[in-house]
Amino acid sequence: MALGALRALQTAGKADVMVVGFDGTPDGEKAVKDGKLAATIAQLPDQIGAKGVEVADKVLERRKSSGQISG
Repeated sequence: MALGALRALQTAGKADVMVVGFDGTPDGEKAVKDGKLAATIAQLPDQIGAKGVEVADKVLERRKSSGQISG
């Protein structure tokens, strides 16, 4: 969407708008390198998923415990 926003801004003759993308796509990274896009933020779905599983595991382990939660 950020690249579409860039095209729309260019068509409208707006050059003083800072656009930041999300997802860190190769096209977004290229636009940053070319100076067209201010930044792109990369999501790390594998790390997000791993953290979700880790937290879920901790929640389930606490339910199985004696009821005392530490640290």
